[in-house]
Amino acid sequence: MIQGVDHIGIIVRDLPGAVGFLRDVLGMEVITEASRDRPSGLQIAMLRSGGVDLELFDLGAAPPSFQPTDQARMSEGTHYDEKVVRRAADRRGIGVHHIAFRVKNAREAWKRFREMGLQLLDEAPRPGARLSQVFFVHPRSTGGILMHFVEREELVYDSAHDDWVKPPSK
Repeated sequence: MIQGVDHIGIIVRDLPGAVGFLRDVLGMEVITEASRDRPSGLQIAMLRSGGVDLELFDLGAAPPSFQPTDQARMSEGTHYDEKVVRRAADRRGIGVHHIAFRVKNAREAWKRFREMGLQLLDEAPRPGARLSQVFFVHPRSTGGILMHFVEREELVYDSAHDDWVKPPSK
């Protein structure tokens, strides 16, 4: 069912400083330095090393009046992720927020977990970053870890259009 770790979500207070450290000291590849994630409204940066991405959330960068521009990819509760991340930071401070696992089919995984009686935080898989379908499982069902499940194709970041796109055909 699980295809591997997709990414690790980390709450930071200094996005440029965190990106600089991860890039310059640890040698991670910067995928996006600071972009507005349309589904959540958060300012994020994505870095990669060894096939796993780090998704950094900047708490100070998402104004309350932010309105995502790509309504076609929006679900109800546009600011759900922003509110959840801010509440988590208030309760637990900055640091690891969630671990995301890649799944082949988010709807099938969601149904299976629901049938198993796990506490799901989403009523169904919903649009997520990088043109994905996502859902979360409450830490009460996972031994204390917020888990995020992601179905998505491999995409590349197109900085000219500030968006994720399918890689060019070879």
